[in-house]
Amino acid sequence: MFAMLEALLKIYPEFTPLAQTAEQIEQWKVYFNKAQCLIPKFAKVSNENVTANCRYALPLFMVVSHLFVMDGLAQEIGINAGSGSVASSSVGDVSVSFNSAPYTLSKNPNFNYWWGLTKYGAEFLAWLDTQSGLRY
Repeated sequence: MFAMLEALLKIYPEFTPLAQTAEQIEQWKVYFNKAQCLIPKFAKVSNENVTANCRYALPLFMVVSHLFVMDGLAQEIGINAGSGSVASSSVGDVSVSFNSAPYTLSKNPNFNYWWGLTKYGAEFLAWLDTQSGLRY
């Protein structure tokens, strides 16, 4: 296992069953690389400095976890992306429908909606909101 994944698993231990085999660990490496390509500031985090670079390590873990869940790789442990907010429900013959379109006053509602589909994405949005100078 590599240091960045070990650190992620300390924060999000629910993913531990998905980091047991060499193949699973390689999959995590792919997602770390993907997140670091999507958000270049996260490239500052490496296996050598992951514990010293908490400013970017924690949000990197949020993004990696969000992408992992959004791609369906955590379904086997029961972690799934949300489907939006519940629009209606019924009890007899069980029926639930969701709002498919985001409802927000944000300048970019689809951005917020996509990140809000997992708890990890919602945490990232909260972190992003604290960063001065970053606009989304």
